[in-house]
Amino acid sequence: MIFRRLCLLSLLATSWLFAQTLPEPIFRAGDRWAAVGDSITHGGGYHSYVYLYYVTRYPEQKFTMTNAGISGDSAAGAVGRYDWDIKPFAPTVASIMLGMNDVGRGQYSDKPDTPEMAERKKGAIDRHAASMATLAQKLRDDQCRLIFITPSIFDQTSTMDKPNNFGVNDALGICGQKARELAAKHDGRVVDFHGAMSALNAKVQQGDPAATIVGGDRVHPGAAGHLVMAYYFLKDCGAPKAVTRVEIDAAASAVRSTLNCQADGLSYIGGEMKFNYLAKSLPFPMPPGTQQALAWLPELWNDLCEELLVIKGLPVGEFTLLIDDAVVVTADHAAWAAGVNLGQLEKSPMLQQAGEVMKLNDKRHSISSRYLRNFAMWRHGLSREKDLDFNDYDAMLERITAKNAARTSNQGYHNAMAKVYAEHKPREAEYIKQSQELTDEMWAKAKPLPRRMLLRPAQADDKK
Repeated sequence: MIFRRLCLLSLLATSWLFAQTLPEPIFRAGDRWAAVGDSITHGGGYHSYVYLYYVTRYPEQKFTMTNAGISGDSAAGAVGRYDWDIKPFAPTVASIMLGMNDVGRGQYSDKPDTPEMAERKKGAIDRHAASMATLAQKLRDDQCRLIFITPSIFDQTSTMDKPNNFGVNDALGICGQKARELAAKHDGRVVDFHGAMSALNAKVQQGDPAATIVGGDRVHPGAAGHLVMAYYFLKDCGAPKAVTRVEIDAAASAVRSTLNCQADGLSYIGGEMKFNYLAKSLPFPMPPGTQQALAWLPELWNDLCEELLVIKGLPVGEFTLLIDDAVVVTADHAAWAAGVNLGQLEKSPMLQQAGEVMKLNDKRHSISSRYLRNFAMWRHGLSREKDLDFNDYDAMLERITAKNAARTSNQGYHNAMAKVYAEHKPREAEYIKQSQELTDEMWAKAKPLPRRMLLRPAQADDKK
């Protein structure tokens, strides 16, 4: 009887060691995520990086996402386009980040407010809050789970030689508080871009008062800024840093524990250790053009990507890991005992596979931000035009041309956007199909492959 109990306890302990998995993600298999926002969502990459993380970290939990940002939009604008631009996607999850165009940036300066100006500023925020409440209710009525993102920052503290609207960031902080109140009402989740980015921006400016984590216009982040935003999104949503973890006892020739992977068939003969490795996730690859994010947040990649191989009990010396017969890394016995992060090694076939997924994701995002959202932007911008058939390409182009001719500012930008519409709108169906195919290909490519692992004493040419 005692023997049976001991066997059962041993079996349970072994099962626990080899069955550890990652926590459940906020996105479920079959979800449809709509990222609702303004230009920072329309053209920016934070949601694309978030999507890449979940595709590589949870490749068996396929869900889709749509960019529902429109340049220049507001909460009231999102309400106005809800029925034709957001609802048809039938989102099961929506993230909402709005406010930058709601607060009336042109009203802000370093001059004291008159009572009338203070009232106008308050009215703008009140209208924003009311429209956000309407938008949230529409989404909830359609059975959508909500993620409220406090607005990304307006950099009012950088000493850069660019026009400043001092006070805008404080107004965005109030918008963020309104979002928190809506989240509490609707059982939503809060992602705090505003607080986290304000703190990081202040830290960066301690070293260089003219620096900024957003762009030279004080509003639009570059790729590094968007990766920082994705990082804060993932952290606030409980995304795990772990990809996998394997711990091996070399002295006992045994796998002691695994997390989110299988490691079996281990042998340690003649100083060479061999085993089979099958991960359930891929590492998160660093997107191109985002290295500056690591200067701002050195912990960022470590917090998003830890594929740890721990090998204890090795004799003193250096050892080289080969994966599928290719040299990946050489480290000494102490480093292996502490754990080597395979997920950040350039030669790792797992990271290389994740890089292929990233390329597909970049193409998918580019189609959406450059073309599909351009088409939606023009329809939205002409929504008040009377007797206009939005499906009539020639009529739309005529109105766009007339509207641009009447502009007194930003003509260059809008003319460029009109050119994109003119050249690419006829291919809309093709772009939609390509986006869907790229999404499917991403998820298929993200399935981890079995790997053959070999650890042997280092040789002279291993470090070349």
